[in-house]
Amino acid sequence: MAKVGKAGLDMRTMFRFTWIVALAPVLCATQIPVTSYSGTTGTTVGSFTYLDSTGSELTDGSYGVIPFGSQAQADPWVGWFGVSPLITFNFGGPFDITRVDLDLALWTNPALIYLPTSIDIGGTVFDLTGNELTDPSRGTLSFDVNFTGISSLDVTLNIGGTYVFMDEAQFFGTQGTTGPEPGVVPEPAATPIVGAAGFLIFGLSWLRTRRRAANAPHVL
Repeated sequence: MAKVGKAGLDMRTMFRFTWIVALAPVLCATQIPVTSYSGTTGTTVGSFTYLDSTGSELTDGSYGVIPFGSQAQADPWVGWFGVSPLITFNFGGPFDITRVDLDLALWTNPALIYLPTSIDIGGTVFDLTGNELTDPSRGTLSFDVNFTGISSLDVTLNIGGTYVFMDEAQFFGTQGTTGPEPGVVPEPAATPIVGAAGFLIFGLSWLRTRRRAANAPHVL
């Protein structure tokens, strides 16, 4: 009875260990610093300019307000009209990215600022309904992704012919090693499951070995 209980405890421990290993990349994900970025220039409309005047407005941690009534309030925003902006974000080394957060604006009347119809992140397209935010407001939309070993990432905001505004982009994940080149569509997020299966097979084999050893003669 004692041996069966010990084997059962070992099996439960192995299952816990398996899932801890599988979930480790998610649990340890932290914000990844952006070293630089470049892309489509913002728009100037009348007395208001929606340009990236510092070259870091999308990653400086400063958030705009919606609605706004002055240039000072508009400054944290980078805005585009009639064009789907493409921004390439560069990181200080290879990273495994699991989540992308984009802070966007919705202010349809009278500003004609809409959410993108879809967002392309490194070749993975996310369709939006346009109702993800309350009108008017700003808010952060999170996208689960699976990119391994990348040092840069392209983000495209696909718009429907009106304005689209973004004031912040953040990336989360872990330090990476090697992986697909930027722009290559990643495989579905099955890596943790495959890893878990491998550890599970190992655990079952180990458990069978222990049971055979328990049934074998013992030298006292």
